[in-house]
Amino acid sequence: MTGPHDRAPSNSSSSNGSSDPQPRASSSHATHQRLPNETAAEYQQRRQTLELDAEARRLEIADRRARAARTNLTANRLINGVYFLIGALEILLVLRFILRASGANVENSFAGFIYGLSEPFVAPFSTLFISPTAEGARYIFDLNLLAAMIAYGILGLLAGQLIRVLVGDTSHH
Repeated sequence: MTGPHDRAPSNSSSSNGSSDPQPRASSSHATHQRLPNETAAEYQQRRQTLELDAEARRLEIADRRARAARTNLTANRLINGVYFLIGALEILLVLRFILRASGANVENSFAGFIYGLSEPFVAPFSTLFISPTAEGARYIFDLNLLAAMIAYGILGLLAGQLIRVLVGDTSHH
């Protein structure tokens, strides 16, 4: 006596079943069909094994995604840190530029603080250009300062991109 699960598929047009209209290897439904000469216990064991394998694959994919998200989060924090520092430096340099262009008193404590804090960042550019002055060198349009601002801005952008390349972050394009 044969049951409904013991019959071979009848919709195949060749002996090897190559023209089966629904490919069974890619269908999860087909992997849960009972094979000929397979007992109910064997079928249940095979089905449970397939489900465990599928769950293991899903967990592995989820774990990979979580690791990638943590890596991207770390990279984004580093990049944001670089951008924050460069932004703070740019603000400092803009303040110095405004103070110099407006002829601020260098003996003032605020101006002295800004000049002292920004001097190490401006020093590499200090002799790059001869800056135009007005009214006895009191109002200085500091081209060197503008060059420093551009250079540090570009360096900050390059540092951010370098972090993305090194970490392999693909979430920002």
